[in-house]
Amino acid sequence: MDFILDELKLKRFSPTVDILKTGDPGMRVTGVVCTMFPTIPNIQKTIELGANFMIVHEPSFYNHEDDQHLVPKNEVLEKKLDLLKDHHIAIWRFHDYIHTLVPDMVLMGVLKKLDWTNSLNPATSLVEIPPRSLGEVLAYVKEKLQIEHFRYEGDLDQVIHTIGILPGAVGVRKHLNKVENFHPDLLMVGEMSEWETGEYFRDRISLGYKSSLIILGHAKSEEPGMEYFSEWLKNEIPEIPVHHIPSGDPFHWD
Repeated sequence: MDFILDELKLKRFSPTVDILKTGDPGMRVTGVVCTMFPTIPNIQKTIELGANFMIVHEPSFYNHEDDQHLVPKNEVLEKKLDLLKDHHIAIWRFHDYIHTLVPDMVLMGVLKKLDWTNSLNPATSLVEIPPRSLGEVLAYVKEKLQIEHFRYEGDLDQVIHTIGILPGAVGVRKHLNKVENFHPDLLMVGEMSEWETGEYFRDRISLGYKSSLIILGHAKSEEPGMEYFSEWLKNEIPEIPVHHIPSGDPFHWD
């Protein structure tokens, strides 16, 4: 943990959710798994790989602070903890720190997956692509990020040239600031509140603005960042096996 923060030249700060959630800080690391969420299947895969250190981007125990007492007698939580303890699996959350990097490593992972790394305008933080329709952008993003379905607002024939990308769940304030300050043709977010950002875009479009919104899903929007991080870590600690295991989308579509 210290090695990663030192190599990335990240200054320690507090409070932060980026702490060790399970395990002993003095334990010997046999292998590392990087992922979005420490799902039960991903914990089982970690065990099968002979790894014992999971670096995750999001909570392990269903709330931002990983409060294990949020709900009394949580059987799912108890069984998950038993699995981790039985196999001596340590979990460290890497959320706050990775988002302080400039550029943000999660965003860079998304851009790399979309082949848009060289399309980012540093002055506006917008991606600038050759003009294409919203429908074409939807199909392209689905293919590159391997997303089966996602929601959108806008006209499929609208011409898209500038795109604002905000992975994860950064909240309505950042969503609206990105649009009002930089006026992208398209905003791509991980997730949002339907009654906040969703209603803003409904009104925006109704007022005649050529503006669109794509909701990628939280896991799908940030998993490329953990893949990007795992590639960096492999080069930094070649003596320890490092794996990236996607946590996947938890939802099915009917």
